[in-house]
Amino acid sequence: LLLIAWVMSRESAYDEKSDIRPVTYLQKLRFGPKTDLPKSMQIGVSIFGLFGIGFMGGVLTGLMGVSGGVLFMPILVLGVGLAPHLAVGTSLSVVLIASVAAVVKKTISLDLSGTGKISLPIAFSLLAAGTVGVRIGIYISHKIHGKKLKKYFSIIVLAAALMVSANLVISF
Repeated sequence: LLLIAWVMSRESAYDEKSDIRPVTYLQKLRFGPKTDLPKSMQIGVSIFGLFGIGFMGGVLTGLMGVSGGVLFMPILVLGVGLAPHLAVGTSLSVVLIASVAAVVKKTISLDLSGTGKISLPIAFSLLAAGTVGVRIGIYISHKIHGKKLKKYFSIIVLAAALMVSANLVISF
């Protein structure tokens, strides 16, 4: 988390409004097939690289319930070369589909007591409040420049890393 926060807080190598984009990691992959991403002005992006990112993100999400924003936002900005606002929307769409699949699997998986592995009262409470929060977050996001959005993302990830670290220290 600390590494993600540090990397995301660094200045971009390009201006979001410029037509010139640096070559990204997925463009440097030498094996194809390749595709063009017109919205991000990326040419020759490895489809296998995109599948690899999706696969690893899915494994980590399914294994640990890691939020897609923490995983996919930095990967999409730094690895794929998307602008922060485009990365947020893309990440949300990936997380939506992956989450539905995970919820279905967790619902039909029975634990030792013979019930599913989801607390519906907690899930519905978080969903109700989260739906309102998402709308507010999207409204605020539209008012923030991409560079600031990256900085704020870094601060949130840093705060999460500090909370996890404090919890680890307290548990010893």
